[in-house]
Amino acid sequence: MLTSALLGVLTSGVVLVVTAPAPRGRVNRDADTRRSLLERDIQDKMLEGDWQGVAALAESAVEEFPDDPEAWLRLAQAQDKLGVSTDARRSWEHLDELTAYVDEKGHPHYRELLRRGWVVKSLGDPERARFLWEAAAYQIDDNPAWHPGGMTRARYYALAGWNDKSLEVLDYALSTEPYLYPQAMNDPDFDTLRDDPRFVALMQRVQEDRERRRREREAREAEQAAPRPPTPGSPAPDGP
Repeated sequence: MLTSALLGVLTSGVVLVVTAPAPRGRVNRDADTRRSLLERDIQDKMLEGDWQGVAALAESAVEEFPDDPEAWLRLAQAQDKLGVSTDARRSWEHLDELTAYVDEKGHPHYRELLRRGWVVKSLGDPERARFLWEAAAYQIDDNPAWHPGGMTRARYYALAGWNDKSLEVLDYALSTEPYLYPQAMNDPDFDTLRDDPRFVALMQRVQEDRERRRREREAREAEQAAPRPPTPGSPAPDGP
């Protein structure tokens, strides 16, 4: 039997619309998509060298996903780059809490080792950081089926202090994919190479090659856009 309240609603011509909550799986997928988009935008700003933009996006990310270690890593790095030492210290300490489990896991993944290495280095233990980064680099070398790209391998080799190996892989990666140049120039993972003359020479060579390619492309585009003279025997174009 209908209740009097429901009967009154139905007879008055009002339609009740009951919205079911979104399934948990969909909510999780939406959150994962949002997180991935933020990480991509943060990465883009980092590769542009826009550390103000990185900090702003990372702040939004940690507000929305307070347990996301990747967002905290980028926020702390951006604050370091911007010279906001007090805020950076707080961010590193929070990331320390989020990544402490790495020291207790039997086989942490190389990405977890990378983040943990940055934490302990920034909190004053560079030797421990080098140990963690070397463990990550060995993981990559011992698991070729993972197929990490050349830039990824070069980053981990650089962090591990394997400069010769990092520069060799980086040279090949940039020769085949020169559009990755901004990553090599701005990613903090390559900071250990900045003062190496071989890195400086490599970056200069890649930049000069990019400039040459740009000039050649602009010349081709200008040639294609230029009006072509009429071929002999063809009617002259109509005047105004």
